[in-house]
Amino acid sequence: MVKTSKIVEESIPKVLKNLQIPNEPKWVALRFFINISLSVKGDFSFEESRDGSEYRLEQVVGKGKESEDFSKHYKKMLETFDEVEFETEKDFEISLEKHIQRGHFVISKSTKSDIFSFLQQEFSK
Repeated sequence: MVKTSKIVEESIPKVLKNLQIPNEPKWVALRFFINISLSVKGDFSFEESRDGSEYRLEQVVGKGKESEDFSKHYKKMLETFDEVEFETEKDFEISLEKHIQRGHFVISKSTKSDIFSFLQQEFSK
């Protein structure tokens, strides 16, 4: 299970609205946070989430969903980014939690009004 914090959960509808996809499932925002986290360098203080929601790997990375299963790709990206090799599925889940939290932090600190301006700045570097 991948856990999120209450703060992350409360921000998901706003992020989806800002991305102009308000009716998409929550996992879209979770993947967005993970991908944003992987796009920036720097350290981050991680605290395990206990007060939000729990998601199965099937929801977060599509594990077991045939053509929509991106779990191996995310696992490899996270291992490369964190310079680790996951020994257990729990290690992978904790890393996903960390990057969801980190991506949320980056977005919440970097965008005050326009998420598209942030993305344009971030990806034009």
